[in-house]
Amino acid sequence: MIYRLERPYGQDGVSYSYDLKAGPYWFPGTRIPTPEYEDHFEEIKLSGDWPLSRVFKAPILPEWRLNINTVIDVSEIDKKSLKLQDIMASGKIYVSEKAKSVIQSIDPFGHQFWPVELVDEQGQRLNEEPYYLMNMRRYVMIEPNGKPLQRLDFSPATGEMEADVLPTIQHQLEVRKNIETLPMWRYITPLKQIAIHVLYFNEVLMDAFKKAGVTGIEEYTEYAGKDGEVVGHV
Repeated sequence: MIYRLERPYGQDGVSYSYDLKAGPYWFPGTRIPTPEYEDHFEEIKLSGDWPLSRVFKAPILPEWRLNINTVIDVSEIDKKSLKLQDIMASGKIYVSEKAKSVIQSIDPFGHQFWPVELVDEQGQRLNEEPYYLMNMRRYVMIEPNGKPLQRLDFSPATGEMEADVLPTIQHQLEVRKNIETLPMWRYITPLKQIAIHVLYFNEVLMDAFKKAGVTGIEEYTEYAGKDGEVVGHV
């Protein structure tokens, strides 16, 4: 099984943005051209046969790129009931200490974590426990196989961002078996466009998250999920 985390911008009255005063407006996941990131991806040499797919490793980012406080834009009403999830992915990826520990134990790929404060628009800190901005460094490129998309429990992004390439996983057993060995990844197109709206992970990582009580990974129980459900299935 491949799990697909999608957290729409602004879900549950909470949205994420930069504190522009704290640092430059840049990070993988923005729509600003980032040649110093995508152009320095290193293709990983894989053992065995990996048809129709390639895996890349993103570069380590310098400290000044990561040293940015994160503003949680939330109303006073929402703030009273706000519960920060252990994983929050909406373009950028934020994780708690608990989620970070699980990821590092299951996926020793060298993902980069930088401590950040989650604050409201008035600068009041919202997180009592440590949180991190994550530079998720594994990206996968998949070739379309021209076959029809089978039924999913979510609506995929159009074209090469998802809909054209998910059939390769669905119809090519060897591709699926290979992809399912990767604990965590994002998709990148041949033109180096990153599917920033989703984060994929495998069953091993999902089971470890559940065992550790990680929040923010609630699975869909119906098409597109109910309120609070953020994880679909491929």
